[in-house]
Amino acid sequence: MQKNYLYLMVCVIGAMSLASCSEDSISPDAGGDGDGDSTTEVPLAQVAKPKPNPWLAQEEYSITHFNSAQTDAFSSAVKDGTFNIDLSKCQMTWSGPVNLMTLASTSPNYMWGMSSDRVSYLDISDGKLERVAEAGLPGITMKTQEQLTRIIADHATYDELSKTVTDILGPAPQMSMANGNYVLCDKDNYAYTNAGQVMARYRLANPNNPKDGIMLDHQIRLTNFTFGSFTLVGATMTYDGHLVVAAQNGLLVLNRALTTIEDSYPLPSDQILTNSICIDENGGVYVASNSRTPGGKGLMQKLICKDGKISTSQADGAWQAFTTVVRKHHVSNSDMALVQRLHLWALAKTRTSW
Repeated sequence: MQKNYLYLMVCVIGAMSLASCSEDSISPDAGGDGDGDSTTEVPLAQVAKPKPNPWLAQEEYSITHFNSAQTDAFSSAVKDGTFNIDLSKCQMTWSGPVNLMTLASTSPNYMWGMSSDRVSYLDISDGKLERVAEAGLPGITMKTQEQLTRIIADHATYDELSKTVTDILGPAPQMSMANGNYVLCDKDNYAYTNAGQVMARYRLANPNNPKDGIMLDHQIRLTNFTFGSFTLVGATMTYDGHLVVAAQNGLLVLNRALTTIEDSYPLPSDQILTNSICIDENGGVYVASNSRTPGGKGLMQKLICKDGKISTSQADGAWQAFTTVVRKHHVSNSDMALVQRLHLWALAKTRTSW
């Protein structure tokens, strides 16, 4: 099991650095359709585009999975073809070892770089990718470029790799993946992230000059309120401005300032949540959980969250439906999460009794 965790962690750290390449640095593969002339005529995001969330910084990219519906789809057309990219020639910043999301800020010239060890503010104006400020996550030591480079270097043996990784990331390196994964930027340019079961909110020290640095605005430890969960698995913002945090065993509703837990909802005892949640403009919170029993039924449900309070009443529009997903050994957790999110939206108009 230890080797499996380490292998999984090392696979993920391919996202260790953020890189930016212009079109001039991307060359089409001679053997592929690399003329770059054809584009996708109808981007997926245009087929089923959620209503913009007024509490997020931008319509797209201000939250993990790109929007409140968690579709992983974006409206920008992508050139069709096979292209070769030399990352060594790209502008780059180092952080991590996990860099899952770069958030759109309230300014088109800057983005928030969200990683497992820090929060960064990135200048992207005029094609740049330049880190102008950074701040560590609560209780997390920021890794140096030298440390991160050692992790991804060639290693002669598994034991050598294991020693390098554990020396830098600690005896449980897989826990690096539990930080900074589900993140968002709100309409006032606050960036939200997690360090284990601590939710944190960051802001610029001086909004008029990002180079003055990033400040930890507030943090709240949720360990005693997550119904015995081992880790957090999601965070999103409702359309009326409340933060919904998902843990393995239930949901919490917080105010934006992270000073108050406004409500909570425990999952049924036979269920466990392993992926994030979807939000709609009418207060719907869509949750897809797995059975704790192998081969058991998962639960898909729509909760209603308005004014910081959760309702499970069918009269308010809530519903739940049990489902069985056949899971083969080669299907990854991320694939299953995508299947579950698709099922949620397919069931969005379905209502069954509690």
